[in-house]
Amino acid sequence: GTIHVQKLTVPQVSEQIRTKLADGFFKDPVVTVQRVKTQAKYVALIGKVAKPGILEFYENMTITQAIAATGGFADTADANNTIVTREIDGKKERVVVPVLLIGEGKVPDFQLRPSDVVFVPEAIFL
Repeated sequence: GTIHVQKLTVPQVSEQIRTKLADGFFKDPVVTVQRVKTQAKYVALIGKVAKPGILEFYENMTITQAIAATGGFADTADANNTIVTREIDGKKERVVVPVLLIGEGKVPDFQLRPSDVVFVPEAIFL
C-alpha cells in the first residue's frame, strides 16, 4: 500500500511502515527510516536591497518578509517597481510588485514561490 509521509516525523513514518508490515506480512518487523536531506527551496533577492542574496524558501513566504530578511531596501531602490520573475509551465513570467503600497496596506502582500527571483531596480530620480 501507500503511505503518505509529508508532515510526518521520522518516528511516525517508521511506525506506520512497521504497522503495515505487521498486518499479515511479518511478525514484529523492525523498521529503520532515515531522512535524506532534499534540495532546499530558495528565493533570490537582487538589486537595490541592503544585502542581496539567496534566502531559503518557507511556506507562505511573502515579498515583504523576504525583503525584510535581506535588511530592507537600499536608499536608491525603486520599491514600487520591484519585479518578481518566476517560471510557469516552462516560461519565465515577470510581475511588477508595488512593495511600498503593500507596506501602506493599499494592496495585499505578494506570495512568493520556490525559485522566484526578486529584482529591486534603482530609482531613476531620487
